[in-house]
Amino acid sequence: MVPEFAYLDARGVGAMEGKDVRSVSTLLSEIDSRNPDLRMEGGTDGTPNESVSDVFVRVRQLMSKLETQYFGDDIVIIAPDSDLLSVLECALVNEPLTNHRKFSYNPGEIRKISPVVVPRNSTPR
Repeated sequence: MVPEFAYLDARGVGAMEGKDVRSVSTLLSEIDSRNPDLRMEGGTDGTPNESVSDVFVRVRQLMSKLETQYFGDDIVIIAPDSDLLSVLECALVNEPLTNHRKFSYNPGEIRKISPVVVPRNSTPR
């Protein structure tokens, strides 16, 4: 187990924390598809309100740690939130982050991800 558990925290939804999961998911889908930098309204209880870009930063930090510690090994990531995994997969296959919802995971779903290699002289999407 890697001790960097904060990288695996569920996405913070701010003022929507504790609300109906379906309504929050629908609202997040709308926001995420418009712009990866948009956040839900902030809460008053200190719950973070993260954008897709915020989640991507955490995912990149996690991947950097894992690559440093376990280079060349197969890695299984167990996350409490589908957004962490869908953002990771979206980035690894070189899709725009606004499309991360098409990579959403069902509870308990397992996938093998093969990253796309982007040549250095090309511009990623």
